[in-house]
Amino acid sequence: MLKPAITRSVCLVLLSLCPYAAKVSHANHLEPRHQQSDRTHNRDEWSAPLLSSYLGIGLGFGGDEVARFQDNFGYTDKVYGGGGLLLEAGLNLSVDQFTDLRLTGGYQFDGTSRGNGTSLFDRLRFDLTMLRRYGVHDFGVGVTAHTSVGYQCDINSICDGDVEFDHAIGYTLEYAIRAGLYRHSYGRGVRLGLRYTAIDYAPRLQDAELVNGDSLTGFVGMSF
Repeated sequence: MLKPAITRSVCLVLLSLCPYAAKVSHANHLEPRHQQSDRTHNRDEWSAPLLSSYLGIGLGFGGDEVARFQDNFGYTDKVYGGGGLLLEAGLNLSVDQFTDLRLTGGYQFDGTSRGNGTSLFDRLRFDLTMLRRYGVHDFGVGVTAHTSVGYQCDINSICDGDVEFDHAIGYTLEYAIRAGLYRHSYGRGVRLGLRYTAIDYAPRLQDAELVNGDSLTGFVGMSF
């Protein structure tokens, strides 16, 4: 007698749970796929490392003309205070899902080379940039400190000497777009962007004028 009673109780419990299970199954089935993918995407996004390494390369234009050289064929080489190749490396810290802090050290130089010598304007730069993310777009603002700023010229019968500059501090504005596999992930991925740097250099020469080092640099950066 006890066994049939237990069987009936179990069946009643199962029947009471079936409508709830059917509702849950039906809801999961009808949920839009993009919502399910968004939840999965957010979980993947938050699984990204908070601290990542950063490498960047760029090419800058702008600033005062520091030197000008003309060869026998009429071709003119110019060296600018804000131009040249930029190589940088550092760390990228993801503060939250939409905010990054990037600290980099880099070397930027502009120069010319010819058969009878070279001319070079270079500096070391250290940048601290806060980046705010909107979709695949990054907007940044930061401070930059430049040291070991100098101009070297060693061209036969034209120039022979060095000019040193004081340390300088300026600011940066940046825009970048995320590309590649991790374009929707914070903290990692490839950035293609533009960086504006506003800075002046003071030569260590008496009565010398400031050299404008403002530049607009196109760059490619990668966090990994």
